[in-house]
Amino acid sequence: MSRSPVVLNNLPGAPTLPPDEWKHERSVVDPKVLGIKIDSEDHPWMPSGYFDQKYLRLNMETGEWIIIVKIPPGKPVPYHKHHAPLFLWVFEGTLNYIEEQWSAGPGTLVYEPPGNTHTEVSDDGCTVLIWSSGPLEFLNEDLTPAVVRDPVMWKQEIEQFHAVNDLPMPTSPGYFW
Repeated sequence: MSRSPVVLNNLPGAPTLPPDEWKHERSVVDPKVLGIKIDSEDHPWMPSGYFDQKYLRLNMETGEWIIIVKIPPGKPVPYHKHHAPLFLWVFEGTLNYIEEQWSAGPGTLVYEPPGNTHTEVSDDGCTVLIWSSGPLEFLNEDLTPAVVRDPVMWKQEIEQFHAVNDLPMPTSPGYFW
């Protein structure tokens, strides 16, 4: 079946469906990758020190990480610091930023700049997607690191969780790519 290009009104000349003779351009970063589908149902909920998490991506080379987190009602996320930009998308519930005195509800995208420190809590519980890179430091009262979490630590926890629970690792691309 031959396709005709469809042009968007606000982008003259930019077809949404390319003609058949056009080839799909591969990524210049990694030509083997055309696009990757991550099925979160292939990734189990895993307990962490503070809440349950689904690890979707851990890039061991760049430190990039993507996780889904369930924060239980009334349980604060301890005071912590981000070393890289962080994006957080609230799926359900409300996340309260204590020091900043504002809340993020369903559908809200939150940007946290590098060096940002804060405490969060959800009165009703919430589920969020977090995308960042670099370490996440939980801080003591004197602002020294209490616990540092990063993809290296998470990789060990994931492998141990799967081994202890006799669970297969998720299908390709899995966690570590």
